Amino acid sequence: MDNQYLVMEIENLNLKIEQLAKNVSDLQREKDGLVQTINAMSKSIDDLKQKISSLGKRGNN
Repeated sequence: MDNQYLVMEIENLNLKIEQLAKNVSDLQREKDGLVQTINAMSKSIDDLKQKISSLGKRGNN
């Protein structure tokens, strides 16, 4: 193998590593967004439960 082939292979591997790093970063950002969405939905569900509970208590009086 000559040096030029090795240099090209190393450059190719570096590009693949950079793409993998970008993909991991994108996945992390998507995960963080999903966690925020789930937390917001959980709070909304809790709020709805409280409203339903208070309506049920008023209806029993």
